[in-house]
Amino acid sequence: MSATLSPQEVLNNKWVDVNTTDLIDTSQTDFQFNKLLQCKEVIYAPELCIETAGVQFIELDPRKPSDDDKQELIDKILQSEDELAAQICHTTLFSQYINKKQLLHQRILLSVSQKYHQALQDSTKSDAAKVSSSSCELTTDLANESVTHTPTGNSLLLELGLKTGLSLMFSLLKQSWLQSQTHPDTYNLSNDVLVTARDLLSSLPPLSLALDTKIPPIGNQTLTQICQFLQSTAHGSSGADMRGRQLAAEVLLCLVIQRGSLHSVLDWVRMARSESTQGVMISTSLLTQVVQQIECSVVLSSDNFEGQEEISLNAAATSLMKHVCTTATTYIEMCTRCEPNPDQENVLPSDVYIWGSNSSHQLAEGSQEKILTAKHTETFSGCQFVEAGQYCTFTIAGDGSIKACGKGSYGRLGLGDSTNQAQLKPLAFESQVSVVKISSSKGSDGHTLALTRDGTVYSWGDGVSTLYLCIIVFTCIIICILIVCLL
Repeated sequence: MSATLSPQEVLNNKWVDVNTTDLIDTSQTDFQFNKLLQCKEVIYAPELCIETAGVQFIELDPRKPSDDDKQELIDKILQSEDELAAQICHTTLFSQYINKKQLLHQRILLSVSQKYHQALQDSTKSDAAKVSSSSCELTTDLANESVTHTPTGNSLLLELGLKTGLSLMFSLLKQSWLQSQTHPDTYNLSNDVLVTARDLLSSLPPLSLALDTKIPPIGNQTLTQICQFLQSTAHGSSGADMRGRQLAAEVLLCLVIQRGSLHSVLDWVRMARSESTQGVMISTSLLTQVVQQIECSVVLSSDNFEGQEEISLNAAATSLMKHVCTTATTYIEMCTRCEPNPDQENVLPSDVYIWGSNSSHQLAEGSQEKILTAKHTETFSGCQFVEAGQYCTFTIAGDGSIKACGKGSYGRLGLGDSTNQAQLKPLAFESQVSVVKISSSKGSDGHTLALTRDGTVYSWGDGVSTLYLCIIVFTCIIICILIVCLL
């Protein structure tokens, strides 16, 4: 039975994220094709009936048929054989597999066309139909760039304008600081600009700039340039006065917290603890607001900052690192709070709810139907910890034993083979172990790490990267030996 895409308009654009190289694997092709069937995006055409009546032979003269009659009979026989061969070949497994891959590629191409090209055409027509202001054009170009990620003439001009505008703004700020030093009576424009920027960033919701996918590439480049300028200003290399250096450090801290990156926080701490920023102060109220966003509680009394409107950058960096470490410790305690403890005599039973994809029996429900809402299951009863991996699931019982189910390719289940498991199956270790923590990868081809109570770490699953590393190291050793021999 041949299948075709549904002729109705499909609004599911999640197919844009599917990697076409994964379709090389037969299991991935079947998995993605089942998603097409579940979403009713494929319709089947009725099978063609195979005619078994045979060829309608022409009436030949038994005495002496002509050459034309012979050729007509041969053509009808060949045509009948071709039709029969085409119908038979269409029902083979290979032909069905090719048909599935073709439909998946067509579906992905349709999603890409609808999400990118059609959106770009609609926005172009809309822009041509109305006259927008310069600010609206800037917003539209940023939105188009964030969607297409394709360098066009408009995006290149926009990038040139932003970079030129940033350079001009930085130069004006530096010039204002220099004029205020030579003429103290002049108006200091730079500090007022930084105050406005600080107040604006402080009023934004937490982590407003955390998602890089929501920010176009040119926006990330702009943020990087602004952070570099603020950092150099805080160090005193931009000619700013002490008030300007303080405001630069405060604006940079607000940007760092809005970005939500630990790497950015550590860069700010490194800048605050450097010798060039000694003597620069920071607002205590701003630091309090930052700590509120980090750990949702204010614990500044132990730092002896009460009654102080400003503190040094060094003290602020120390306090910030203290609260970051406290938050990390609290998170680790929450993650390990439900670890199994074999020393307990009475382990309380636990209730487990499951939902989501069950394409590889990772939910151990017998069938492979997806579960759209949370469902209570007795299959995982008695376990004290559950870890969801890449198409697989692991459980830790109260005695520290591990069971696994789901997809078994690349040995991701740790059962000694690559067979899928529809039900939970216990893992066998070389000796009796008590596992307290397990972590399984959510990408690649799946690997898992298990930590025992005595500190031993076990690993299994995809290890192709380690193999490549060994090959590279071995090749380097051989090259070094050859070089030494030649010398």
